[in-house]
Amino acid sequence: MEKNIYIHRVSFTGGEPTLNTDLLNKCIHFVKSKSSYTFVSVNTNGLNAHDVEDADSLSLSKHHYLEKKIFEIFGCKTINSTNIKRLQKDKGNVHLSCNIIKGYIDTKQKILNYLEYASSLGVYDVGFVGIMNVNEYATKHLIDFGGINIESSILIRNKDWHVKGNICKCSNYLYMPKEGTKVVHIYYRHRCKHNIDMKSNIVFDGEDLRHNFNGPIIKI
Repeated sequence: MEKNIYIHRVSFTGGEPTLNTDLLNKCIHFVKSKSSYTFVSVNTNGLNAHDVEDADSLSLSKHHYLEKKIFEIFGCKTINSTNIKRLQKDKGNVHLSCNIIKGYIDTKQKILNYLEYASSLGVYDVGFVGIMNVNEYATKHLIDFGGINIESSILIRNKDWHVKGNICKCSNYLYMPKEGTKVVHIYYRHRCKHNIDMKSNIVFDGEDLRHNFNGPIIKI
């Protein structure tokens, strides 16, 4: 019996998906032609983000508010603050994604500095993600974000939830800027387990469709 499955969200990630923006835009247009209500996000370092068409969210990987620190992490150029501000003004769909990494964004004050930085750019959507203990680098730079008490009179938690089986724990916050122009909505995800087969997530790894990033191949 044939069944229809509604895809709520499609994310283009990498590597760097904007290395071929022509192909990326064709893929986005294809998704939207099948379902205009499906939310499409692009995870990118931002260098070619202005050339991306019709994405609902441009998720920029910015793991610090200082350009020199970002270069240390990536080892290459990424979109700078001036162009982030212009991108947000032109497209209005910028999301900043920041990994919690020891030696970079790893304290309450640095988190507050990052949020003030985001607000000053006109960006009102920020996600903090705990790295997973999967390799030597992650082991060395792992931070327990849950152990950092970030709540204050200007940073208010408004929602907590977790996925069954402690696959991940998530929280939502609101940040009231001191000098920036935008109230910032914050999403934090702590990745508790990296080897879970989440069958609601379908991933194309360049060759095969899989359940989750490390799950079994879906045979068609």
